[in-house]
Amino acid sequence: MIDQTADQLSLLTEIRQKLEEMERNSWARNIEKLDIGKIAMDLRKARRELFPDGYFMGGNWDILLALDHAGRTGRKMQLADIARESQISENLVQRYVDVLMTDGFVYQEDDASDHHKAYIILTSKGMAQMKQLFVEIQTKFARMAGLFDTAQPNVLKDDAGNSSTGRAG
Repeated sequence: MIDQTADQLSLLTEIRQKLEEMERNSWARNIEKLDIGKIAMDLRKARRELFPDGYFMGGNWDILLALDHAGRTGRKMQLADIARESQISENLVQRYVDVLMTDGFVYQEDDASDHHKAYIILTSKGMAQMKQLFVEIQTKFARMAGLFDTAQPNVLKDDAGNSSTGRAG
């Protein structure tokens, strides 16, 4: 009985290793299909549809990315934090934040325990626009890599190119 259990464990380990190898090989084949230039162009097009053009000539985009990441990781950022992370002077960050506030993408929240501190946070509109942009990019990326059935965008394809019933996302 002990030998049989050891054999079964050994077989399971071998199966797991083979599956991991198949997954690595599949990923490598799919990555080779990607056209990075096309992804960059699609990103630019998608963000233009969601945000004003002027946002991508200056630091607005870097600030939006920093605030989105902070929000998704449960952090709040002050102007100094944004300046440090985006490598933009604090004075210039303030100007960009003023524009983002006027356009409804961010708001300022005062710290309840320290009236000298204020945090800059994405509004629900800002969060929704960033999320929509990232979903579009992920979907295009997956389609380019051949991971999704183009006729059924939420249906994954297997290595043989057959649609599966598993849902993406």
